[in-house]
Amino acid sequence: GSAIVSRRGAETYMMLERSGAVQAFGLTVTSSAPVELTAAGGVLHGYVALKDTRPRVTLGGPLAQRLVAINIGGEELPLNAANGVITLPLPAGEVKFTLTTR
Repeated sequence: GSAIVSRRGAETYMMLERSGAVQAFGLTVTSSAPVELTAAGGVLHGYVALKDTRPRVTLGGPLAQRLVAINIGGEELPLNAANGVITLPLPAGEVKFTLTTR
């Protein structure tokens, strides 16, 4: 399929090869672009690349409820769940981001 999920020790790796959704380990990721997420110890590192438009990436599930902030290029922004779903404020282009949980 278009999704890859693997677990190595305490680290969880999730990837969407194209737009779609993947669900694993208490997190549901829906994205309009290919996205990678690596989770370890309450911190999620992400990578997304969409050239001309802002990617729409949403996170749901029990883990998403614990997310409090996103760091993009050194700028930290608060995250708020609407109806249990968080929409990440991502810009267009190649973006590396970090999500922190409480």
